[in-house]
Amino acid sequence: MEIFDPGLGHSGSEITLPRPFKFHSATTLLDGRILLVGGQGSGSPFEYGSAYLFDPVSGILSPTGSLTHPRFGHVALRLSDGRVVILGGAASGQNLPTDVEVYDPSTGLFSVIGQVSIPRYQFAAQLLSNGKILIAGGWGASGAALVMEMFDPATGSSAPSGSLKRGRVDLTLWLRSDGKVVIAGGFEPNSVKSLQALELWDVSAPSAGTQTYGVMLSTNAVGNPLVPITGSNALLLSGAESKAELLSSVPPEAL
Repeated sequence: MEIFDPGLGHSGSEITLPRPFKFHSATTLLDGRILLVGGQGSGSPFEYGSAYLFDPVSGILSPTGSLTHPRFGHVALRLSDGRVVILGGAASGQNLPTDVEVYDPSTGLFSVIGQVSIPRYQFAAQLLSNGKILIAGGWGASGAALVMEMFDPATGSSAPSGSLKRGRVDLTLWLRSDGKVVIAGGFEPNSVKSLQALELWDVSAPSAGTQTYGVMLSTNAVGNPLVPITGSNALLLSGAESKAELLSSVPPEAL
């Protein structure tokens, strides 16, 4: 693991991990520490249930807690109260966990708080202003998951929230300032082609599904390409090409 120093413009020191892993999650806590959760290895066990805390100030990496259900390809989101929700993912034996776990920094422990309706991995999730979490895309038990769902951390319950127009894996969600969510990037499992068409989901009409967004990406974006900047803009970093483009909010009349 490397530490990038924006002031220097390059990587500085390196931190040695206990073992190599991929498809894990890294989430910044309220106190600035970084929570590393799960991941996939190359030996046995195939997936990890371990978690680590990295302190950028001291440079110390230390173990903390363990997942109830080891997983990789999941999503981790920090809630407003500082806890971190762990959603979805995959495990060995084609096992897709449906239980949702939460990490509490005050205790260093994970606990199950609810279930999602559709097991999936390599998907995207977005924390909304109402405290609920929109879950979209990814691989499901029988291919691409078209149905979206809303998970409520307060109650541990999940409900369908419409469907995507096209199945997407390795996509990204972007919460606009008006509360609508842009669905961008990823690839279509049936054709394994990168998707340049965008979709828009409205929190005020969740069951209506998505509508076609009024712009097309000029690059092939796979992975997690959206990085918010300021205001209503976002920097789109392509995962398939060595390009970047700036995506701005499109006026409603352009949809």
